[in-house]
Amino acid sequence: MNNWNPVEKSWIDNDLENQFWLLDEPQQRFWNLIKVMPQKWQLTPIGDLGGGFYVVAIFGNQVLYFNDIEEGYNISEFKTFGIINDYFCNQNELHHSINYLYDKVRIGT
Repeated sequence: MNNWNPVEKSWIDNDLENQFWLLDEPQQRFWNLIKVMPQKWQLTPIGDLGGGFYVVAIFGNQVLYFNDIEEGYNISEFKTFGIINDYFCNQNELHHSINYLYDKVRIGT
């Protein structure tokens, strides 16, 4: 972690574009409903060093964010806008997380 640097927003933007094309059409439509412009949200103390983590989607009381320490997308609840409740270290790619969320909505869990 000595050489770790926070991810640049341009990298996030590029990854979102590339991962979009890995989704099937229904999941692309779902993504278009929940996505937001990437914005840094706080997750103290772990995210403090990088100024927070980029949230890329909001749905209900949950966010999809990129953990640039572990290099993967994660889902967490939030109670206050701008603050991620829980730290997760999954190393999921965006399309895996979107497919998971889509299935939860489709099945109703």
